[in-house]
Amino acid sequence: MKRGTTPTYNIVFDEGIGEQIADICLAFVQGDNELFLHMSEGDITLNGDTATVTLTQAQTLSFNAGLLKRQVKVKMEDGTVMSSLIEAEGVSDVLHEEEL
Repeated sequence: MKRGTTPTYNIVFDEGIGEQIADICLAFVQGDNELFLHMSEGDITLNGDTATVTLTQAQTLSFNAGLLKRQVKVKMEDGTVMSSLIEAEGVSDVLHEEEL
């Protein structure tokens, strides 16, 4: 991810799982800085078996250059909850931090 940009994340689930999803949370954590995006709050859209979220410039500017942890957590209609493994993602700096 580059700071100050608007990256889009696509989360692809196994075929047919999308119909059973009640909520999705995509978590980004870097030190004390935490960003939690939820389908139930309109941050994430679900189309079939693919969830999509686009971060804003302000959201990516809130992170520092370095490593960022990311994890997906899903609540199913039957109340069960699953999560992905935690992934590390590099954050690159930019010279121009002003939002466009």
